[in-house]
Amino acid sequence: MVTRLIGAGIIIAALLGSATIASAQSDVPDLKGRWTGTTEVVLRSKVSEHIDPTGQTTFTTVPFTITIERQDGHRFAGTWASARATDPLIGNVRSDGKRLHMVDNDGTLTGELLEPDAMEVCRTEVAPDSMAVICGIFRREREVRR
Repeated sequence: MVTRLIGAGIIIAALLGSATIASAQSDVPDLKGRWTGTTEVVLRSKVSEHIDPTGQTTFTTVPFTITIERQDGHRFAGTWASARATDPLIGNVRSDGKRLHMVDNDGTLTGELLEPDAMEVCRTEVAPDSMAVICGIFRREREVRR
């Protein structure tokens, strides 16, 4: 009798643990909105749409804005913009609900949600005439309601 109760307890614990994991994987954060941040950039480029190219390795900081306009579950779409240019952006929220994988028209971006209104994003670009790594913390702008 005791053996059956212990066995039943183990099965119930395993089922509850699986349900908790499945529930955690289904929690998708709402990313819609305007996210702004100042990025640290390392660039070696003869051409660049967002930053003045020098042809030499350059270290600089550049403000960027990520705007998420649409979201359907894990999938989202919007723009990646600097003062000089705006690119289309699409992406997915990974199964852990924190990591992001994105692309724009000529680079890839990875991100991680640090809190509901803050994420760290890094963008890489590799092309025959351009290499860049751009990283920064982005904060979502919340509307002030009166």
